[in-house]
Amino acid sequence: MRAEPSQVARGQSAKIVWQAENASNCTASGGWSGNRAVNGSTYTGALNSATEYRLSCSSVGGSGALAQVTVDVRQSQPIRLSFTAKPQRVSPGGSSELQWSAQNADSCVAEGGWRGSRDRAGRFETGRLSRTVSYTIRCSNADYEEVAILQVRVNRFALEWRPPTRNVDGSLAQDIDGYRVYWGKNPGRYTGSVTISSPDVTRWEPDLGPGTYFFAVSAFDRAGNESEKSAPLRKVID
Repeated sequence: MRAEPSQVARGQSAKIVWQAENASNCTASGGWSGNRAVNGSTYTGALNSATEYRLSCSSVGGSGALAQVTVDVRQSQPIRLSFTAKPQRVSPGGSSELQWSAQNADSCVAEGGWRGSRDRAGRFETGRLSRTVSYTIRCSNADYEEVAILQVRVNRFALEWRPPTRNVDGSLAQDIDGYRVYWGKNPGRYTGSVTISSPDVTRWEPDLGPGTYFFAVSAFDRAGNESEKSAPLRKVID
């Protein structure tokens, strides 16, 4: 008497095969029951835990024998789920690429801003976005479930300014080479900056988390001389 295979994943089945020589009748017990032919095979059905199958066979003369086999159930491993969006903040009309990987998962399902079954690893283009969208992926196996949620945020704020026309001494500003945008949580105390190396670009979309910020802009010339910063602009980003 044997099991094929002797170990299965949770929810799967095995085949029990037996052969009783010189027997006239057999009776099953344990994980199965009832009278059985002296030779045969059967499937266990879906198993959730280790199960023992016993078979007692006897001959016409009354002598008997007992055989048994255990089918072990292999427990699933915890799921390791990775879920990212690149970029996670876009301009209105922009798009992002979702990437995910679910080790030890049997299946994954998308919810929220996308829906339907997904492979255990892959990529997905969001398409053009006009608002902030939440994306959820739910992956599972026989014993575990893991859920990841992320948002692709659409920037609603752009900083714009007019290029200066004159220098501090009143002369025409003819050699502007670019701008520098500063920001911080307090006016006059700026903790971040970005350099815009073109005199023709006078618009910038901050990629900052929610909060209250103060912004200022300066201009610099081809020699690297930088002007004073503009008056601070306060903006709440949600």
